[in-house]
Amino acid sequence: DLFPGVTALDVVNGSRKTVSLAARPNLAAVVYLRVSPDQRTWFITGADVNSKHNDQVATTWAIDAGSRLIRWSAHGPAGAYASPVQVSPDGRRLAVGYSTGAADVLDAANGRLVVRDASSSPVASGDLALAPGDAELVTASLDGLLTIWTALGSEQLRLQAPADPAIGFTPDGTGLALVGNHGEIVDRRTGRTVRRFPGFPAGLVVNYCNSGFAASPGLGGVTHLDPRAETQIGRDHV
Repeated sequence: DLFPGVTALDVVNGSRKTVSLAARPNLAAVVYLRVSPDQRTWFITGADVNSKHNDQVATTWAIDAGSRLIRWSAHGPAGAYASPVQVSPDGRRLAVGYSTGAADVLDAANGRLVVRDASSSPVASGDLALAPGDAELVTASLDGLLTIWTALGSEQLRLQAPADPAIGFTPDGTGLALVGNHGEIVDRRTGRTVRRFPGFPAGLVVNYCNSGFAASPGLGGVTHLDPRAETQIGRDHV
C-alpha cells in the first residue's frame, strides 16, 4: 500500500491483514518488497513521512512473515526514499539503494549499518546485487552508471551499463548479467563486455520497473522477462 503500510493477502482463503509500518502522525510510503531466501522475512523499502510537515527519511523495514510483526527498521538519508533491495545469497546481508544514488549494506538480522557507499552519480539507484560471500556490492543508477564496491566500501570498478538495468551475478560468480536497453555479460574484474544479448527499453515497463531476470545455475544461463515478446520469457546461455 502507499499508505499506511503493507497488506498481507492470504491467497488460499482471501483474508487480509494490514501491517502498519509507521506510528502517527507519520505515514509509510512503500516502494519495494523482497522476501528473504528462507521465506521468513519480508524486507520492505520506502520512506517514513511526517504527515504534518511532509518531512521524510528513507527507511527499510524487516517484517516477520509468520507473525507479521516488525523485527527492525533502519533509516537511510533524510529527504530521500529507499527503493531497490537485495538479500545476499546466504541471507546475512541486505543491500538497499536510495533515491540519492547512495546504497547501504545492512546486517539482515538486526538492520545494523555495515557500510554506506556514496555513489558519484546523483541519479537514483536502479538496482544492486551482493556477490556470493558478501565480499562485493554492485550498484547501478537509473542512468546506467554501474559501480563495484568492496565489502569495506572502497570503489573497485566503474563502467557504463545499459540504461535502467537489472543486474545479477552469473552462475559461476565471475561475471555480471546486465539487462536494460540491451543485455550484457560483463567480467566483474575488468569491466570488459564478454557478450551481448537482446534487451528492451525500460520505457516499455510502467512505473520504471526493470525486467525480471535470474542467472540460474540450474538453467546454465540467464532467464529474463521481456514485455515485448509473445511468450515474455527469454533465455540466454552464459
